[in-house]
Amino acid sequence: MKYILMMHGPKGAWEEYARWSKDDLQRNVEFMQRFNKELHDSGIFVDTRGLAWPQEAKIVRAGNNGEPVTDGVFPESKEFLAGYWVIDVESAEQAYKIAARLSAGPGPDGTPGNAPIEVRQVLGSHTIWDCEIDARDGFRGTVAGSSYWRVVARTDATGARAGGAKIS
Repeated sequence: MKYILMMHGPKGAWEEYARWSKDDLQRNVEFMQRFNKELHDSGIFVDTRGLAWPQEAKIVRAGNNGEPVTDGVFPESKEFLAGYWVIDVESAEQAYKIAARLSAGPGPDGTPGNAPIEVRQVLGSHTIWDCEIDARDGFRGTVAGSSYWRVVARTDATGARAGGAKIS
């Protein structure tokens, strides 16, 4: 199963990171290089990317005629995505252990950084998402994948089964 490990950082950490000493930056970069090599050598590495500074991010929405409308990063944002890794492992528990190792990467003075790492399964392109639509309390689903949904049961306002449908 593939998982994405997303490294988040607080808004102020970007400026703080830029002020780290040369030794602290080098120690952190060397950790990341060793970490990536270990993932690659173990055969679970799929991809990794660091992202540009948050000040360069844009939020894009479709305008009235479909044209792109961009806004800068919203000031209420408290955290930003710094980068990600995609790994292919046997279980969620294995992904969590790898994420914990990544989180412990060195910060200033070599202390563990404890960066928050969000772990999410990457869903396949040819799998089905089975779900129930319940008129009483909305959508409920169990994920088996995600390229299209299949409604396996539908209930009416009383909770009685009302048949099924396929949504593609």
